Amino acid sequence: MSAYYHNDWISRKAKVMYRGATPPQAGKFQLCFADTTSLSRSSPLSDFVNAELITQYGYQRKNLVWPEDGSFSNTNLRHELPLIEATWTASGGSIQFQTAFLLADAHAKAQETFTTTDVDPAANHITIASNLLATNDSIIFEALPGSTLPTGLTAATVYYAASVNNVAGTFQVTNTVDGTPLTISNVGSGNFRMRYATGSVVLLQIESDPVIIQDSKPNVYELAVVEMNTVYGPGV
Repeated sequence: MSAYYHNDWISRKAKVMYRGATPPQAGKFQLCFADTTSLSRSSPLSDFVNAELITQYGYQRKNLVWPEDGSFSNTNLRHELPLIEATWTASGGSIQFQTAFLLADAHAKAQETFTTTDVDPAANHITIASNLLATNDSIIFEALPGSTLPTGLTAATVYYAASVNNVAGTFQVTNTVDGTPLTISNVGSGNFRMRYATGSVVLLQIESDPVIIQDSKPNVYELAVVEMNTVYGPGV
């Protein structure tokens, strides 16, 4: 098993430390799984989100909160954080993954599903009840097997939410932050998935072999995170 801080997180931490940028919200760290070994510390956020497991058999993002600050070890020359963990229990089938990754400032839900009846080309609206979107949140769409996305949307592409009305569940889609809403010319066919792609990758932990959480069997997954002395060496 290998564990790495993501390049984006290293840059984000530097901005917080030296420029006074806004740090991530402590309550919005989400632990996620992907059944792949192809992700790396330089992979963009969209690759992580596109590879994340779908929400079936009990899989969901798990909120992680460090219970305390930990302390610096003069012996190991590193700041040792308390062990953090989350528990999954598979239901109706097994959950398999090989990479775990931690997202900062991420939504608690991984994705939503919707159908052609939720697409309104006349208003360029998509309606998903109880969605978690805010204006300019990043989102990714995909067509479920046997389905075709509405014309105007491309799978695995990062879009942004606009004109969000959480009461009605409606929103529009743009190519850029604060951009012009895209034209959706038809409803497509079948069923679709919207993935929440807002956040920053903190770290990824790659298992040497796939981890399988058997149906009805709980699995406790642990992250042991340390902050190395920069002179001593980098690492997790």
